[in-house]
Amino acid sequence: MAIQNNPLRPQPDFAPIQARPVKLPELRLPDLAPIPLPHQSDLKPVPAQGQAEGAINFLETQAAVPKLDFTAQKQIFPEEWQPYVTKLEPPSRTHKNNAVKDLTQAAAKYFDGSLDGVSSVHVVGKMQFGNLNYGGTYHQDKIYIAADGKNEVEKTFHHELSSLLLKSHADKFDKASWLAANPPGFRYEGGSAAAVSSGENGLDFEAERHQMGFLSDYSTSSLEDDFNMYAENLFAGGDDFWRVADTYPEVKAKTDLIVDFYQTIDPRYTESYFRNLSD
Repeated sequence: MAIQNNPLRPQPDFAPIQARPVKLPELRLPDLAPIPLPHQSDLKPVPAQGQAEGAINFLETQAAVPKLDFTAQKQIFPEEWQPYVTKLEPPSRTHKNNAVKDLTQAAAKYFDGSLDGVSSVHVVGKMQFGNLNYGGTYHQDKIYIAADGKNEVEKTFHHELSSLLLKSHADKFDKASWLAANPPGFRYEGGSAAAVSSGENGLDFEAERHQMGFLSDYSTSSLEDDFNMYAENLFAGGDDFWRVADTYPEVKAKTDLIVDFYQTIDPRYTESYFRNLSD
């Protein structure tokens, strides 16, 4: 995840996203005290439609995100995160309109019931924690996305949502087979936050990584980041992703595992279904 050119996106706790960040039990930002992952406190409630400027209901598609909110205030984040917010800007009108289009398109790719665990999607223009730009993150049942024209909003949504699904359906994920698909002796490098700080957060496809079963540099930071990268490309990677999956057996092995995972959520999520999304 490159820091400005690749919108960072934190995940569960904070993770960069250029790709999409991951949840960490504890995130340490440069020169800042550790930010513990909140367990009991939830985000401040978002005002109902009509009370918060920009709050709208999602269009009804196959599945619909309950609420899309454009409020750029620290209170949208968990209380524990708020002291570390160094920049938070609202999206421009153009970026807001594009985000609505992209997120409506993203939601339409999910079957009914798949998004029941998402209470709200918060879209801002820019967000920084500890002076690091983040393209997306999540907390409990909320997703946060930066729509500044550089971040891929739809991919970020799929990326962050996959973390929520992975946590809520953890018993359905074949973790042992996923780890077995990695190179012998491989160990993930420490999580999204560490990837961002070290600069190993690129989201672009890398042939060298494909031979190892990873899609990008960012994929090697944690199992969750690895999973996230497959999820966003399964839903929005298009022909480029399927060419990689069909070329590298190591990538196809993990693709099969993540398709199996989504099928436990709804049997209609078949490989043919995902391939057809790229048409």
